[in-house]
Amino acid sequence: MKPSQHKAEVLKAFKKVSPSLIDVETQETYQAYSERQRNLFRYRLKFPPELFEGRSVIDFGCGTGEFDLVLAERGAMILGFDFNSDSIDRANSLIARANVVEDVNIEFFVGDIDTFTIVPSSYDIALSMGVLAHVPDQRAMFTRMASSISSGGYLILGFIEDSGLIQRLFHRAIVRATAIQDDAAINTTARRLFGEHIERSVRHGNRSAESVINDYLVNPHYVGVPIQVVDSWAQDLGLKHYSSWPSTELPFTVDSPDQPIVSRMSDPYHTFLSLHRLRWMFANQSDLATFSRLFEGFLPAAGLVEQILETLCSTLQTGDLNPANLHNQRVLWADLGEELELALEAASSSLISGLGQVSGELLKVLEFLTHGIHHEPDDLSLPVTDYLFKGYNGLGTSYAIWYKP
Repeated sequence: MKPSQHKAEVLKAFKKVSPSLIDVETQETYQAYSERQRNLFRYRLKFPPELFEGRSVIDFGCGTGEFDLVLAERGAMILGFDFNSDSIDRANSLIARANVVEDVNIEFFVGDIDTFTIVPSSYDIALSMGVLAHVPDQRAMFTRMASSISSGGYLILGFIEDSGLIQRLFHRAIVRATAIQDDAAINTTARRLFGEHIERSVRHGNRSAESVINDYLVNPHYVGVPIQVVDSWAQDLGLKHYSSWPSTELPFTVDSPDQPIVSRMSDPYHTFLSLHRLRWMFANQSDLATFSRLFEGFLPAAGLVEQILETLCSTLQTGDLNPANLHNQRVLWADLGEELELALEAASSSLISGLGQVSGELLKVLEFLTHGIHHEPDDLSLPVTDYLFKGYNGLGTSYAIWYKP
């Protein structure tokens, strides 16, 4: 498909309902939305909102402009552009009404990501939220963003991580398998079959249900990308990783950006990221449930490690290093080591069991798609699952920030 046709089809979908249409019509709804965005940057991305003050920001695909209003309120100087003129009209109307924020330095324009005139190295921050999944050449867009920022600037990206896209891909497959083409029928079927997911997206994004459904079911182009791939683009362009959420930092490492223990481009690091992506499959209602499911089997092992460390520190601190005492310590550590090995085996079995359950649910839904879809849409009901279609699985949005030295 030619890029021009790709863009035309996406624009047609977004002309129906903007994917970024967010409820900020009152001070109350705006403040709630603004607080969520500030918390995302301050606590999850370790990028305090104060860092936007006095910075020039260009937003690639600004949509209806609500996110840019939050940044402008923090003192950023914003230039936002989007290829959907309806979205730009809405963005400008938000400023004109001035019932949300006042005295903001912000401009919105209609423009294409590939052709909008941008002076290289002229902005402090380039950002894009949720746009990458819809463009025909994702790497080219990322490269344009990187070229727009000056030395010392930041590239901020909110994107659809492909492993977090599994739930929505299932939804799209189910809708297409029913041969539903009419937008109204898609809307009705989606609300009935995927109501829990849609309501969760509405709550998290402050968007309307129509906006959510149009974004990931009506829109014909919706392509996720692995975090490893996006990070490799950044590395090739000389950008340095600053932060991400969900975090892609190696756990329990002590290093510096100048001398990392493990390079982000190395095989061991990519192996870690593969495990990191499993979080989408294990997520069930909340981070707490995810943590418990993944690590409950490791708790006995952690207790044994604590005992080993305590006895080692105690021996060294007392200075009682006579042969008899050292022999007793070796016996104790050997016993604890055997217990630790058994505990780790049990923990691994728990993890494997969880993976087996997820795999079983995947097969169940795939079987439903191939054999059980020949009903009328009103008669359809999804297989019952404990992991798929729950919690974070299907929200899919990852965030990352890179720094340009």
